[in-house]
Amino acid sequence: MKAWLTPSLSAVVMLLATCACRPVGKPLDPSIADEQLVLPGEQPLYRGSTTAYEHHVRGEIYAERGDLKAAVEEIGAALIADPADFYLHLRLAQIYVELGELDDAHRHIKKVVKWDQTNEFAWLVLAMYHRAAGETDEAVAAARRAMRVEPRSSMAALWLADFFRDAGNNESAAEILRRTLESDPRNAEAYLALGEVCLARGSLHDARRHLTSFVELRPHRADVIARLAEAHLGSGDQRGAAALLAITLGKDPSNADLRLDLIRLLLDLGLTRRAAHHIDSLPPLRPDDLEGGVERSCLLLRAGRPYRARTLLISQAGALPEDPHARLVLAELEIILGRKESAELVLNETGVKWTGDDLDEKKRLLSRLSDKKDIAQPCRFLEK
Repeated sequence: MKAWLTPSLSAVVMLLATCACRPVGKPLDPSIADEQLVLPGEQPLYRGSTTAYEHHVRGEIYAERGDLKAAVEEIGAALIADPADFYLHLRLAQIYVELGELDDAHRHIKKVVKWDQTNEFAWLVLAMYHRAAGETDEAVAAARRAMRVEPRSSMAALWLADFFRDAGNNESAAEILRRTLESDPRNAEAYLALGEVCLARGSLHDARRHLTSFVELRPHRADVIARLAEAHLGSGDQRGAAALLAITLGKDPSNADLRLDLIRLLLDLGLTRRAAHHIDSLPPLRPDDLEGGVERSCLLLRAGRPYRARTLLISQAGALPEDPHARLVLAELEIILGRKESAELVLNETGVKWTGDDLDEKKRLLSRLSDKKDIAQPCRFLEK
């Protein structure tokens, strides 16, 4: 049984923001429920009814949750209340495209395009339809039509650039995005897309420039600052990358993956004290997260904290772990701590199937038991 949703205040505010900038065309006469009548002359913007608005809010909530079937029901109910609302037709068509129900999507798109061929959003949704149908040329033509309808809007240009990027045609994507920025130099999303294209092409200097422009316009987008750090790292600027990752973490302190990236980079730079500080700031591991326990133990070991690494690994994997990687790391820790008898027990205890690289690493660790001075790099076998 489908739960009845009452729009929350945040959802209402979100929808108000969406509706305020949603694409509109010439409104249909509110009495029109099919395609039989001729479109009347210019009329005031049709605002819709309260009933349609409530169904629309619920539909967007369902769509956000990924329940597209329920979203179709609610937005369909909104259309029953207000059959003249162009945006509802096109939004419903978008969802039908996502569901793969292309005939239903085309029916709603055709209804809007018939009455208003100056609706940029209609042509863009038509491009989405053709793309889903595998009709590449038609998709490109529809997107270009949207760009001609509204040359000042970047919505269709960004979609078309993304289309070319997915097809591996980064040159065409870059050209479209450059022209978009010529007409709208403060278009943050175009800078972001062009930066991503440059990264894909290996043009790291240009990627840094465009991503920096995006960050200047959208300084709170931590994910893009991280991409900018990637561009710095790719061009050999490790310290610049580390500084940017630290800035990103300041904006998104709960992002564990980002913190792990920073820890690895700090360790590569030899900044072990800073790395250890960030390791301490990582969230606790789940009891069943063996892979995370192995990785974090290796990071602690590289940061010069072998005792803490051993304690953590045993708490996650046990004193004689069955997992080969966990056992190898534990044996390496025992060797570093001077507990060679324990290391030999860990390596020679039966119950583990050693194969391939793991077997080779076991042999290397056994040979290290007799070394007076151990200078091997820890945990490097995991990087293969």
